[in-house]
Amino acid sequence: MVKNFIDNKLPSEIFLYFNNTSNQIFILYNNKTIILSSRNLNKLKAIFENENIVKTGYDLKKIYKFLRKYDIELKNLHFDVSIAAALLGNLRGNITSRKIASEPEIFLGLLPTIKENLLNELKEKNLFKVFKEIEIPLIKVLAEMEIVGIKIDLNKLEDVGKEVEREVKNLKDKIYAIAGMKFNINSPKQVAEILFNKLKISKKAIRKTRTGQLSTGAKELSKISEESELGKLIAEYRELFKLQTSYIEKFKKVVDKKRKVIYTTFNQVKASTGRLSSEEPNLQNLPTKSEYAQKIKECFIASKGFKFLSADYSQLELRIIASLANDQKMINAFLSGLDIHKKTAAEVFNVNYDEVTDEMRQKAKMLNFGIIYGMGARGFAEAANMPYEEAVIFIDEYFSDFFNVANYIFTLKQLARERGYSVTLFGRKRFLPSINALNPKLRAQAERFAINMPIQGTAADIVKMAMINLDNNERLKKIGVRILLQVHDELLFEIPKKNLSEAARIIKETMEGVYKFAVPLVVDLAIGDDLRNLKSFSAF
Repeated sequence: MVKNFIDNKLPSEIFLYFNNTSNQIFILYNNKTIILSSRNLNKLKAIFENENIVKTGYDLKKIYKFLRKYDIELKNLHFDVSIAAALLGNLRGNITSRKIASEPEIFLGLLPTIKENLLNELKEKNLFKVFKEIEIPLIKVLAEMEIVGIKIDLNKLEDVGKEVEREVKNLKDKIYAIAGMKFNINSPKQVAEILFNKLKISKKAIRKTRTGQLSTGAKELSKISEESELGKLIAEYRELFKLQTSYIEKFKKVVDKKRKVIYTTFNQVKASTGRLSSEEPNLQNLPTKSEYAQKIKECFIASKGFKFLSADYSQLELRIIASLANDQKMINAFLSGLDIHKKTAAEVFNVNYDEVTDEMRQKAKMLNFGIIYGMGARGFAEAANMPYEEAVIFIDEYFSDFFNVANYIFTLKQLARERGYSVTLFGRKRFLPSINALNPKLRAQAERFAINMPIQGTAADIVKMAMINLDNNERLKKIGVRILLQVHDELLFEIPKKNLSEAARIIKETMEGVYKFAVPLVVDLAIGDDLRNLKSFSAF
């Protein structure tokens, strides 16, 4: 079958599916199905690498990575039905991974029809541009990042693990001593029993969970700490226990011990906003708060002869909302180089810029970011620890000072009600079936999405476009630059030391030049030998 495939006239398109269970690639061409295992992959190397043959499939990134293990590069990635379906917001039952795995050959036969239907729908809903120009080119970029991975110092990780283990035991002993008995500290129910029934700690101001149980969440433990040391100790224990189980032990399990490298998997369309997420393990949410958390970050190291370079978009979402809302006061604050949170505080509290206190700035910062997430007065009051009535006045003052932002938010909600979706600057959509719901909670949630999507989604698109442009830069390839991680608005690179300055300059210029907003994009650079010790760096 493989021989016939090669001898026949070359196809213009092939359809692909990778079966995880059997490690086989299923290929469809002219209604013929070919099944390849690792033993005979090279027989179709010329087909896979032929740039004139378009490749359509389900989860092309997985296929790309599998072939790269055998020195084969899948070229001309053309159409990924899993990405198309996710963009359309309707992962249909007939193309779910579980269904495909049980009937791969039947699914493969349906691929041409599925592709045609999805293609038509992408065009009808004006989603083809974001699909073709952002999501498809990104497949290869993410695949290469996942293949490279990031190095980790296993000896240092082992040492940190032992330190954390000792401290966890120490905290356990202290907690048991105060409680007067042993109990499961990881059980909210048992913790509540000890705190409120055995030790009779005040229940005043302690909220209840959905099941009616008294909460022992972080905020409640903080309140309890004023009355008993136990609240503080349990909070510390939980943080360290999470570091131990969710990070240190997990990293030990998944690390490639031979290469001392950890590999993550990036999901490019799992989040409705288009933001990338990371899993198995999640390297986007490394802990940062405690000294032990910082020690874990220190375990991630640059390869020998290389340096890490972090390139982080400065206040990307706020620059976007200022530009999209065309709020001249906010735009001018950015252009003049003012601290945007301090400027916001000065406006809202009606004081001079130099009179703004740290507390004022912190509240303004919460509100600046709260606006992006569609936060209302009640949510802001809770986040800023202020009375609801004061929060209402604060938000009213904010919208009075930045009235174009207020108009923009009103317009976003209105358009979402009319269209049934919200959209980013570059055409990515989030469908909002509940935007006109009679249920006020569902409607309010959809309205928050209507505000957040155009801002956070546009930011996600910017970062993805930057990654594609950087990957296409031949000079960066030539001097050995590798993208390792993407963490929200930040990209982490590994760069040969001798080429650091040149690479940093190209990276900064490329990222800042992705799109011209009224408020220019600014990228802050930092370099170092590990993730903890990154120091500010100027490329010019």
